[in-house]
Amino acid sequence: MSQLTRMSLKNRLIIGLLTLVIAVFGVVATTSLNQETMPSIDLPGTTVQATVPGASPEVVEETVTKPLETALEAVGDLDSVQTTSSSGMMTASVTWPFGKDSEKMTDSVRSAVDAAKSNLPDDAEVEV
Repeated sequence: MSQLTRMSLKNRLIIGLLTLVIAVFGVVATTSLNQETMPSIDLPGTTVQATVPGASPEVVEETVTKPLETALEAVGDLDSVQTTSSSGMMTASVTWPFGKDSEKMTDSVRSAVDAAKSNLPDDAEVEV
């Protein structure tokens, strides 16, 4: 038997207490850790939605989607602009690179959409 094994068997009480102390320190350390179950994540993107009551998907594509796509593509530093047209509504998902200021990028998108509103039908409602 090794020296450590002999010493541990001779001093069982000390080894037991030492194990208990280490376990208590472990429990105390674990409970004092600052952990977040849902950390805040700032995703680099926003959504633009436009509605035109009663319009067909083709009409929405021509009168709403294309002008908004053109305006959004003019915004600098965008990764992608993905649009979907359906009956009476259009949705555009706009993303930009991580690290960009989300507030500034959202304001840029909002400004581009506001500039394009003059080219949209009168009954079109757009939200960013």
